[in-house]
Amino acid sequence: MRRLLLTGILVVGVLSGFVEGGTVAYFTSAATSAGNQFTAGTLTLAAGIASGTLTVSNVVPGDSFTAQLTIQNGGNLDLRYAMASDTVGDADLKSALQLTVRTKTANPCSSLDGSVLYGPGNLDAAAFGSTAQGAQAGDRELAAGASEDLCFAVQLPSSASTTLQGKSVTVTFTFAAEQKAGT
Repeated sequence: MRRLLLTGILVVGVLSGFVEGGTVAYFTSAATSAGNQFTAGTLTLAAGIASGTLTVSNVVPGDSFTAQLTIQNGGNLDLRYAMASDTVGDADLKSALQLTVRTKTANPCSSLDGSVLYGPGNLDAAAFGSTAQGAQAGDRELAAGASEDLCFAVQLPSSASTTLQGKSVTVTFTFAAEQKAGT
């Protein structure tokens, strides 16, 4: 009887081991997506006066002049841009010359009728927007492939000192652009 009981327990143990060890199987599948392509956009800013540079000679007190400057986004991303100036030359003439930058309307720049972006103010401190990264007050937005015209008006006030005779300054306008967020 003992033998029969032990044999029975052994058979139950062996059978339960088979059930417990069972078969483990997983179904799997894979798919391939081919032909994916990533292309970086372009950001291209150009600024130019039709004649290339703006040179004014023999300015006397009371003189003023205007010039049209075209800002162009030659890239395929929308951008925002800002302007700053750097002036080299006689300090007194730099502070005497007054600059106003406006958006151009359908009228010529000499009509002085666009929205004022800067000025009238010192030529040496001329700026609109900010060259700091990110959107800043005064930044201008320009769509991909678009351009806009700005009117620059510079005046030597009638009250300018005669000590400015023969003095000169050179100004560089720097336009800094960055991708507009979300494009």
